[in-house]
Amino acid sequence: LNLQQQLDVALNSYKKNGYLETSEVYIEHMSALYNEITPVDLNDPSLRVEMEDIDNTSLANLNYIGAIPDQIPGREDLAIPGVRRVFEHDSGYISLYEADLAGSEALLQKEFVNKSVKDYPATQMTYCAPSGRCVTQLQFLTENKRYELTYNGDIKELGENGLVSIANSLDFPAAVTPQEVDNEAELN
Repeated sequence: LNLQQQLDVALNSYKKNGYLETSEVYIEHMSALYNEITPVDLNDPSLRVEMEDIDNTSLANLNYIGAIPDQIPGREDLAIPGVRRVFEHDSGYISLYEADLAGSEALLQKEFVNKSVKDYPATQMTYCAPSGRCVTQLQFLTENKRYELTYNGDIKELGENGLVSIANSLDFPAAVTPQEVDNEAELN
């Protein structure tokens, strides 16, 4: 199958089941990330991304566990393009990944855009293994950053729009919509 056919099959499966079927290995890999939590100075000059202040967000009410920097082991001399912060929720773990968009290959597949965060298109996908263990990811891009909120657990426990609600509580400017651009042009 070519890439478009694979995407169509995945999209149809998602629409039918409400999740993408995945392997236990994938779910285990996503859970194993939390074993890599290390102390990270979020003001470190080697960070290429300015981290969101979460004090006045939905994440502030959760137990902060730690962070996982995007760093190649043994290459601490390289800049760190992104960091995943991990929080404990009553029914699982939530992580916020932020990365510098410059130089990244991040993109959203338009067929999978199914949410909106401050008028930015977003993709939320749930992946479930045969055992019933699931991971849900919400991904979106702003003008200069890539964001990903991940929930390890049953999304029903958090609520279908729980990750969107958390993302909307973050302190970054909303996207400029075409209507706002038209209004701005009329004013000038």
